[in-house]
Amino acid sequence: MARRCVYVFCLFLVLAVCGCTPGVELRDRLIVQAVGVDLQNNKYALTLKVLETSGSGGEQKFEQVIMKGTGETVAEAFADIDIQQGMKIFLGNNKLIILGREVAEKGLQYAVDYFNNNRESRPTVVVVISDTTAADILTAKSNKRLIPAEAIEAKLDDERHSWPMAESELISLMEGMMLEGKDPHIPVLKVEEAGEGDQQISVYGSGVFRGDRMVDTLNLQETQVALWGTGRHQWAVVVVEDSKLGKLSLSVDSVKTRIQSQIVGGVPTFSLQTHISTALLETMNETSVVLAEEDVQRIEVLLAQQATQDLSAVFGKTIKQDSSDILGLGELLHKYEPDYWKANSTRWTDILPDIAVKIAVECDIKKVETPLKV
Repeated sequence: MARRCVYVFCLFLVLAVCGCTPGVELRDRLIVQAVGVDLQNNKYALTLKVLETSGSGGEQKFEQVIMKGTGETVAEAFADIDIQQGMKIFLGNNKLIILGREVAEKGLQYAVDYFNNNRESRPTVVVVISDTTAADILTAKSNKRLIPAEAIEAKLDDERHSWPMAESELISLMEGMMLEGKDPHIPVLKVEEAGEGDQQISVYGSGVFRGDRMVDTLNLQETQVALWGTGRHQWAVVVVEDSKLGKLSLSVDSVKTRIQSQIVGGVPTFSLQTHISTALLETMNETSVVLAEEDVQRIEVLLAQQATQDLSAVFGKTIKQDSSDILGLGELLHKYEPDYWKANSTRWTDILPDIAVKIAVECDIKKVETPLKV
């Protein structure tokens, strides 16, 4: 009987709470499709792309419009828009969070913390950086109309299929910033003029971070190589030049990377072993010759040499020059050299330029696409 009374009492509380909470219709909310975060006069400046409806019934039309607000914090900037519009903001349908370059260089933590704590914001929302300002991306126009958030999202998906891209979902970004010994790696967008007053949005490359601050950028080719080092890869095409066959195009079908760590003479030393599987697609040589086994082997060596040079250049830039640990080398030390990491983790960014990274690359050509005139 007592247990039954407890159940009834709990049910009463639930009904009472629900009954006291006023419902809010979506039509009374600002349905956000994309959010841009910039800095302006030492304040956060928000640019929202909001879905606006007009008409009624079957004649309803949907259009995306721009709304702006400023504040000392991201939350205050949102509140500024709330007050201006007289409507509450709904982030449940938000597709993109775009951070301006200045925001990324100042630090991600404060800029994205609001979205991480907001219960309406999806944990899988994509976070990207603008090469200039977030407002530039969200106010870009094609055919005299704002480029929809869906089109920007589709562009990212298209680029992801043709070029490898850094991961940038909010949840993975927040988890990554909490990890010891690994720095974020986020896609960078830019606006380009497309003629006749039109603009287009493209992926420039990726941002290189030290902690939560962006310190450099990689172009698309450098981003591709950097992701080879992490073992993350999507289909790509590379070009090598052979003294006999001229220029050759190969598809990179898979990349496997293994990194081992040890302390040698007090210096963290890493061995990066990468295996690249390719398919030969075409040559630029008009002379028809039979492709011998020795030709295939020579091309494999050429590709391995080029990949080794490219990896060395990218990690020389990110690790040696920028003190950025995009490979997560500190994570390896944390796991396999705990005593060293415990003693040196707070100085890791200072130590990074002096570490040793040995790179070994093997390449194989799994198949030759036919017909192939060589």
